[in-house]
Amino acid sequence: MQANEEVKRVNENLEGIVQHRTKLLVDANHELDTFLYRASHDLRSPLSSIIGLCNIASHMTQEELVEKVKLTTNGMDHLLSKLKAISEINRPTEYSSFSLLNAVERVRYMFRSQINSNRIQFKVSCPDTIVFYTYPDLLEIILTNLIENALFYSKMSDRPVAVVEFNAKVEADVVEFSVYDNGVGVDNTIRPKLFEMFFKGNEKSAGNGLGLYVVLKSVQALRGTITMESEPGNYTKFIVQIPLNHKKATEHELVEVLG
Repeated sequence: MQANEEVKRVNENLEGIVQHRTKLLVDANHELDTFLYRASHDLRSPLSSIIGLCNIASHMTQEELVEKVKLTTNGMDHLLSKLKAISEINRPTEYSSFSLLNAVERVRYMFRSQINSNRIQFKVSCPDTIVFYTYPDLLEIILTNLIENALFYSKMSDRPVAVVEFNAKVEADVVEFSVYDNGVGVDNTIRPKLFEMFFKGNEKSAGNGLGLYVVLKSVQALRGTITMESEPGNYTKFIVQIPLNHKKATEHELVEVLG
């Protein structure tokens, strides 16, 4: 009798595992279908623009043509960088130490032209002692996309000074860092959609709607959490918490997290 109960309990447990894995596969397939459809559409758009420019090139000055081609190719490059990030999330390769402060400074240098031209005050408060042993490429993805997002929305406000702040601290073996901007904030009606694939939070955005999606997937792959605080018209702050010593995940574990 006891053996039968044990067998029944094991079978129920296995059925639960199978149902969970099946749901992961169904969700992953749906997400993949959406991704392939939208990505192919977004890649086709700049190509169509280039073809159109070729047809009207004779009616444009050289300066106008160069500027149009530059805008189009920059848009394509931006999309390709996000697609590359998605690939890196699914197959992170390097597992090593990672200085959070050094990474933030690299991102600040990457966007220095945008920061300077828009006179954005970029403030950093991060101890140089915060060092992870984890997947650096995933943390780079998180930092780059959150800071890029903050820089864009900080300059949309009517405030005399645009401000972006990065703050970090360690508490109980967990690293918490936040990215703040004093921009237009997030409307309450779109909060549930913020991390969805291809969702754009503002019609003025020239992005592709993948930034916060890849941030969420990267945070999940690192067994972390991300939350958002915002007041429409005043500010937005994303808060990320990640274990200081992240256990190296197996390929199977990464697939389950990202599914």
